[in-house]
Amino acid sequence: MQQAIAERLVNQGDLKSAIEHYRKALDLDPRLQGVRFELAEAILQSFKGDAALQTEAEKELATVIATEGDSPKVQCVLAQIAFDRSDLEQARVHFTRSLALDPQYTTAQIGLARVLMTMNQPQEARKYLEVAVRADPLNSGAHYQLAQACRRLQMTDEAKKEFQLFREIKKTKDQVEALYQQMNRQPKPEAYEVPDQDVQHDDAPQHDQ
Repeated sequence: MQQAIAERLVNQGDLKSAIEHYRKALDLDPRLQGVRFELAEAILQSFKGDAALQTEAEKELATVIATEGDSPKVQCVLAQIAFDRSDLEQARVHFTRSLALDPQYTTAQIGLARVLMTMNQPQEARKYLEVAVRADPLNSGAHYQLAQACRRLQMTDEAKKEFQLFREIKKTKDQVEALYQQMNRQPKPEAYEVPDQDVQHDDAPQHDQ
């Protein structure tokens, strides 16, 4: 029941209360499957940038691996923590591990591409992003990052095409989000979603993400 309440609160956008209920669930049953991972995600979504809470989330994920086994999702969250700390090499290790567990995992493909872009390796990043957009054509973040990679590689036409796809998909998803808000719910965020303030409203992106 505590887990169900927490999940409902996440859907409503009340992450702080959700965290409290996840912790209550673990107090009642420390072996409850899936709760520690959901708790770690909620902590990171609520308090991004807080070093102490990042460490808490890491501890929960380490317990998940020890008690429930490793997974592509766990490795991606660990990679995102490393990326937020500017530890690019460790982020790459975790994203690579995620893809070793599931070569088709789109979140890991996009995340690894983001790391490679930051490491100034756009050609390598492009390979992963092209796979990602084929697997998930409606992933706006993947199209945005692919546009960025193409721009860096001076592939102007391809960059314009990908950015146009990004804008069209994002417009539709914004409409869906507005509908969710009318229903007093929060849609699950897309992996590496591009914030509105980072979007450039011209034919091609001007700032790398």
